[in-house]
Amino acid sequence: MIGLVIATHSKALAEATKEIAELMSKGLVPIIPVGGTGDEDNPFGSNAIAIADAIQQAYSPDGVLLFMDVGSSVMGAIQALELIPTHMQDHVRLCSGPVVEGAVIAAAQAACGSDLDQVFQDANNALQAKYTQLGVKP
Repeated sequence: MIGLVIATHSKALAEATKEIAELMSKGLVPIIPVGGTGDEDNPFGSNAIAIADAIQQAYSPDGVLLFMDVGSSVMGAIQALELIPTHMQDHVRLCSGPVVEGAVIAAAQAACGSDLDQVFQDANNALQAKYTQLGVKP
């Protein structure tokens, strides 16, 4: 089963996104939230070591899709790939899609048994449904 990692600057945001995504996957998909720095005095930011740990928790040979918000979360995700075992690295995809919408769609697709390529593609295009619903042209 494909695993998801949600890495954001805020622990609360990562956990809330997990909660919504779990509703879509009915608990079938491993979803690991990782948010903030882990420092109570400076809680907002990113922690590459925590992201690497989350990847390893969510890992299966089917792959891991990693969502990040912006800035240091992206840098932390890139650094985290260097911290995980080499055999895992090729099975992890960094998703440029929106965190909340992408994670929700990815969780539903993964729960249905879609492969990593399809889940990655759908998560990256997660805003298309919203564009259509709102009549917006990107």
